[in-house]
Amino acid sequence: MATKQTTIFNDGIKQFNRPTSTTNYSYDTYEQLLNRYDIKSVTGGTPNANGYLSVDDTDPTNVANIKIYKTDVNGTSRAALLASMSRGGTIYMLVTGTGSIDATYRILFITDNGTYMTFQVEYVSGGGSLPGWPLNERVDQMVFDSEYTIVLNHGYNYLRVTNNSGRTQPIRLIRPNSLEAGEEVVVEIWTGTGGNSVEVKYELSIGDGSTGGPDSRNIFYPTSAASNTPLTLAINTRGVVKFMGWYQSTTRNGLWVIGSSYLAIN
Repeated sequence: MATKQTTIFNDGIKQFNRPTSTTNYSYDTYEQLLNRYDIKSVTGGTPNANGYLSVDDTDPTNVANIKIYKTDVNGTSRAALLASMSRGGTIYMLVTGTGSIDATYRILFITDNGTYMTFQVEYVSGGGSLPGWPLNERVDQMVFDSEYTIVLNHGYNYLRVTNNSGRTQPIRLIRPNSLEAGEEVVVEIWTGTGGNSVEVKYELSIGDGSTGGPDSRNIFYPTSAASNTPLTLAINTRGVVKFMGWYQSTTRNGLWVIGSSYLAIN
């Protein structure tokens, strides 16, 4: 594991100690579930059986919390999937029958309640002919789409990241605990020989509330925050990103990218 062990020479150049082996991460943060959950409460009730979920309002635009039991109607555990969701991800729900209704929600905050998960959300888009979410109706389609978060260590991070989502899915790099202003952090990412392409993002809080939610943390690509151009690593390739710790206040801090590079080497 990378630590704060560095060597600073007389000319001010800093040398990091690169770990001899990778820290391995494997993730799947995209899933489409068909006919696996029923809406058992539209007033925010607690889901207490397989396949139960609840919303706290019939009007999709007013829903602020979605509670989902960790096991679906078929008795299949969805705990790992639900735990892999992150702030900034989305939940899409579609109900059809005598009419239809659908909505996409952005995840703002996640709470593990033991047998179920609570997702604090904000409405993004939706439509349909039904006036609201129907009680005791099966959700025909639920799509979970999220970024996999990795909390970095101090110093040099040498990561092997395998994306098993079946499509290009992002990871989100989060600053190490107690990151100091001006402290440098290096991240080397190797995608290995399996899985799918990995899109790299990082988290920087600029305190403007533009992303909503309790943290108001902004997500950028390492290549260019202004153009939002992704750093996408294909299978069996490497990318290197160098960050500096930035701190202005408790609401304006995080990782500040210094440079990034993509190499088509294994």
